[in-house]
Amino acid sequence: MATMKDIENALIRDGINFEAQHEGQAGLISTGWQFEDGRSQMVFLRSEDGHIVIATSPIGRYEPRLASKVLEAASNTAFGVTVEQDHFMLMASQPIGDLDQSELAWMVAALPQAADQLEKAIFGVDTF
Repeated sequence: MATMKDIENALIRDGINFEAQHEGQAGLISTGWQFEDGRSQMVFLRSEDGHIVIATSPIGRYEPRLASKVLEAASNTAFGVTVEQDHFMLMASQPIGDLDQSELAWMVAALPQAADQLEKAIFGVDTF
């Protein structure tokens, strides 16, 4: 894949519903997942420079007292943690130029599933 438009086309091929916003090469794609237990989770894909795609999924509202707990819990996943717009977010990134279908699937399926598990374990709610 080479662009955010290519990512959109791959999501369409996989039958994944999403919303997209474009600003030049940068873009934001958002999609939601419903899990079998009735919980749901959002995942956001963006590329700010056209070279890296970044996927994020919210865990919960940022509270400094929970930072150690969130980092420790996330260390048991394949993902990193960042804070965006006052929320802890689980994140993954990949080079966009050679992103393949399995890497994209991992970012839009495994990432929100892990974020939802952390949201449930740490915050005890289903906000996202």
